Amino acid sequence: MRQQEDASYFASRAQQETAKVKAAIARGAHPAAVAAHGEMAARYQASAFVLQTMD
Repeated sequence: MRQQEDASYFASRAQQETAKVKAAIARGAHPAAVAAHGEMAARYQASAFVLQTMD
């Protein structure tokens, strides 16, 4: 059960970071800030995927 909770957490964080990417683009943030949020979203999504497939 803990593994599924962790996967849900990482998937949720990926969505939050994706929202931050969109917000950063909308406000004209520095490209490095956009890239940093994008990278975090990808890492969280990858972590969620790994945990979901470890069943």
